[in-house]
This record gives sequence, C-alpha cells and structure tokens, in this order.
Amino acid sequence: MNFTNLRKNIKECKECGFKDNHSPPLYFNCTEPEKIHCLIITEQPKEREGNSLTENSLKEDLKQSGTSTTRQWLIKTFSEPSFKDGIINETGPYYWTHHTKCPSGKREIKKKCPAKWFKEELLSFPNLKIIISLGTESFRGVADISDNFKKVDFYEYFWKEVETTVKEEFKKSGVMLRFNNKDILYLALPHPSRKNPLSNLLPKLDPIINWFKKEGDLI
Repeated sequence: MNFTNLRKNIKECKECGFKDNHSPPLYFNCTEPEKIHCLIITEQPKEREGNSLTENSLKEDLKQSGTSTTRQWLIKTFSEPSFKDGIINETGPYYWTHHTKCPSGKREIKKKCPAKWFKEELLSFPNLKIIISLGTESFRGVADISDNFKKVDFYEYFWKEVETTVKEEFKKSGVMLRFNNKDILYLALPHPSRKNPLSNLLPKLDPIINWFKKEGDLI
C-alpha cells in the first residue's frame, strides 16, 4: 500500500470504536515518504474538551514551540530545523506518528491501532533508518511487529540503553530492530511526562540520542 492510500485509510478508520464527540483519527501527510529516515512514535494525540484537534493545529503548536510536554520535549531534543520543517512542510527526514491515532482528552490507549497499522507504516517508508518510541505502549506496539523484540520487556530494554549510555558503548549490533528482513536502529524511551519518574533520565540520554541522529544521517 502506498503512503497516500495508507493515510486515507487511517483517517477513515473506525477500528477503535471512534466516537462522534472526538476528532477523527490523525495522520500527518508526507509528500516524499522515500526521504523519511526517522520515525518518531508517541502515544496519542491529546484533545482538550471542546477543542477539535487536527494535523494543522498540531503543526501550529510545533511552530510555537509546543504546549504539551511531549511536543516541548520533541522540539528541544530534535532542535535541528529539519525536524519541525520536515513535519510542517511534509518533506522529511522526520515523520511523527502516534501509537493510537484517535485523539482523546483522556489516556485511552487503543491496542488495535498498532496491530492494524504499524506494519503498513514501516513499509511505507522504504529508506527508514531509525525508529524512536516514547512510552511503554509505543514500545509494545513496535516490539509486537518486530522479529526480535516480541517477548522483551520495556524496562529491561530501557535499562540496557541506560547502561549503554553510561559506558558509551554505542554499537549498532545492540540496538537493531529486525523487521521484514531489514535492520532498523531502534531507541525506546520513557514518556517525557513530568508525572513519570523515568522522564528524569531523558536528559542523561542525549549522548545516545545524538549518536542515533548521526547514524541516521540526520545531523
């Protein structure tokens, strides 16, 4: 399935029991999917009550440096212009997606989303080099469609990344996701919410995040 058809199908999806009082599923456009090198996966678009959420409103928030904790972290961590410009202008090399496509004002993780769409998403970016996920649910969605992380616990995987950062032992062989007979660099991070104690470790992981960016020809 090409990207245009994938986006159309996601935006029309009713798999999760989408309700009329929520905004429709969100999925950013991308005019040149072959230029995407890094896929960033967060949990779910957060919709405030009575405030309709769209791709354009999320892009406007990126332009203003972000109002949510997640968007603030993304903008700070991926400070190179190609992050915001690529998503806003729909040309890459970054693409931002969500574990759960349906916006909600509550944390309502729908496990049907990754089961239905993650494989197609990864296949729609033929030159993908890096996947970065935030949160345990995003990790599980990625791990379940992989060939080598199906039975791996998020916390076990994350602590290995912490050890790697402390020891400065950044090796491709230790951070490869196997998918569809292809190896993709994979970084699983905790959710950046201030309510999550593990988020305090995120600033300490800048060395490995920067290593990933260099390996993926992002900087």
